[in-house]
Amino acid sequence: LLGPDAASVAPPPPFSGLTALTTLRLYSNEISGRLEAGTFDGGLRSIRSIVLHQNRIESLADTGLFASLATLAELDLRKNRLSALQNGTLAGLARLETLYLNSNRLARVESGALSHLSSLRSLFLFGNTYLDRVPGGELPSTLEHLSLSYNSLAVLRNGSFCCGALRRLNKLLVESNRLSTIEPDTFAFLPSLASLSLGLNRLRELPQGVFAAPPLASSLTFLSLYGNMLEVVRRGWFSHYNSSSSINSR
Repeated sequence: LLGPDAASVAPPPPFSGLTALTTLRLYSNEISGRLEAGTFDGGLRSIRSIVLHQNRIESLADTGLFASLATLAELDLRKNRLSALQNGTLAGLARLETLYLNSNRLARVESGALSHLSSLRSLFLFGNTYLDRVPGGELPSTLEHLSLSYNSLAVLRNGSFCCGALRRLNKLLVESNRLSTIEPDTFAFLPSLASLSLGLNRLRELPQGVFAAPPLASSLTFLSLYGNMLEVVRRGWFSHYNSSSSINSR
């Protein structure tokens, strides 16, 4: 017989006991509203990939949502309705390598919300049309691929990719934004940058030496500036590039 308190006993988390599960695919459902802390608790000790894209998720718990997923390497949240990313939301994901946040409604990424992801290599933030600045706080020093295309960035400032934290960044995409200004030292702290895409923006002029100064001059092999409003090519913009570099302005 059930005791008088049986009705008040909370049910176990939905994925409780799945200790051998490595991949969880929940994409193209109708999951909506807020993902609360504890959703993935209960023993996902081997999980490597969680795919939640193309749902109707509007927000994520400030803390505790992913705290038990120490083995997770890939998190796919694209094509939802997220509008903000809080500082503690991704806490616990020390082994996360790939994060998809593209095609949401992000307007704000809190300072420090991504900095503790100490294994992150690829970050996809494109297609958030309300996002008008590079995420605040340091991005992870392990980052190699950063996609910021199809957002609303108007200016890239000297501090946007600052202070030597992104020493491994190899590929940067900032296409189809509203860029009209790039400050002279925007890319000065990216010593490994090999591919830079700035096409389909509103650039009319570039600061002298923005691509020519070291270390960028010796690392960059692909540069795309097509579909802007450039009227002239200034002397010295590309003077330090070697014959193996590719410049695409169309």
